Amino acid sequence: SCNKNMNNLSENEEETSIVNEKDKDEPEQKEEDELTREDIFYKDVANDICQCTEGLVKYLKKVEETETKEEREKVMKEIAPDLENETSKSKKCMDALKQKYGEIENTIKAQKAMEKYCPDYFNLMKISRIR
Repeated sequence: SCNKNMNNLSENEEETSIVNEKDKDEPEQKEEDELTREDIFYKDVANDICQCTEGLVKYLKKVEETETKEEREKVMKEIAPDLENETSKSKKCMDALKQKYGEIENTIKAQKAMEKYCPDYFNLMKISRIR
């Protein structure tokens, strides 16, 4: 029942209530504000990455949805020119994000933001790292 109530809260309310539980005894608010800014930063980055990789993800999913090696190779051949084009567009877009945000370390917070705000790309990257 507690979890159900937590899910009904908006994201901000949920985060705030968790932070307030933890930091009740600490009068200093500075850290909490920094955390919020950082969370917003990672959310923005994740959303931008999602926009950059939208087309690429569409094609990579087609490959992931194949059942057999033969089927995968057939799909790869069919989509190769489009995949190459989308990969190039995504790379240019991601390079622009590096200019915008600077080098972003792959921290737990960054990963959590990716998982939350850009799950398709996040999961495809996880799969490709495992292979």
